[in-house]
Amino acid sequence: MTPLNVIYQDEHLVAVHKPSGLLVHRSALARGETEFLLQRLRNQLGRRVYPVHRLDRPTSGVMVLALSSAVAGMLSDAFSERQVDKRYLAVVRGKAPKRAPGLPTTRRGRYAPQGGNARHAGDDRYPPTG
Repeated sequence: MTPLNVIYQDEHLVAVHKPSGLLVHRSALARGETEFLLQRLRNQLGRRVYPVHRLDRPTSGVMVLALSSAVAGMLSDAFSERQVDKRYLAVVRGKAPKRAPGLPTTRRGRYAPQGGNARHAGDDRYPPTG
């Protein structure tokens, strides 16, 4: 099994690259799966790790994990209170359709699905639309 790419580590936390397709942890929806980021990283580091945020299975990116339950609580609170600046980059192929008249948009003119939120997490300049 290929080791996970550790991007940063200190005595409190570790940041790793989560490849697309890898589940972060076991769940009822993941019956039959045998590989999970938490288990692989625990085995790789030889110690328990605590997730403080999530990335969906098809998403690749940087995953921050705490190395103690106390730090996990503090980091989880920071994510929940939007004190952490998260950035997303989408790589797409093809051409985006033109916006149809009457579709809701954000203040920047981006399409915002009904009941959805097209703003960046933590960006309070643009309140949720819909």
